[in-house]
Amino acid sequence: MGVTTFLLFGLAAWFAYPPAQEDPFIRNSFIGFCAVTLLTFGLFGSRRLLQLMLRPFSKVGLGTLSSHAKQFQETLLAYRHRPRALGSAFTLSIGVQAVAIGMFYTAARALNLPIPLLFLILVVPIIITVSQLPISLNGWGIREIATIQFLARVHIGPSEATAVSLLCAVIPFLSAAIGAVLFLTKKKRKKPAAD
Repeated sequence: MGVTTFLLFGLAAWFAYPPAQEDPFIRNSFIGFCAVTLLTFGLFGSRRLLQLMLRPFSKVGLGTLSSHAKQFQETLLAYRHRPRALGSAFTLSIGVQAVAIGMFYTAARALNLPIPLLFLILVVPIIITVSQLPISLNGWGIREIATIQFLARVHIGPSEATAVSLLCAVIPFLSAAIGAVLFLTKKKRKKPAAD
């Protein structure tokens, strides 16, 4: 759902923000993002394609990856018969993705950076998607490089772009850390039930 709403946000911004269409880097990045998104849906929507794609992983000792992917696919396909649950997940996802874009916009405003909101609606989905590639720890480094590359298109320097990226990485981390502390302290205060 998150990828779907990111794609919809991006498409809306693509048509509403013509300067992005003239920049080859943004154009190619957005087309690549759309292609990867549609390819992912195609893979997870077809049992045969998924099995074909995962066959090499089984041969190199990564068979558990195959079982996890198949389990994910079964869960995903089960939603076809539950339109109400799918609609609720989609609605919630719109809110979550809007908050992510709003966080980037707020960080940029806090740093007095003149970044158009429509531009962020277009590039934030790509930045977040790239940062989720399993090639770094929690996207650190990858997210910053992507942010620097995209914000350079609207004349934002590397240090300012890095500051935006780090702010947007630290905010969810801090909120999760606060939640973890509250969870752990609540668990310690609980007394075991008497037999």
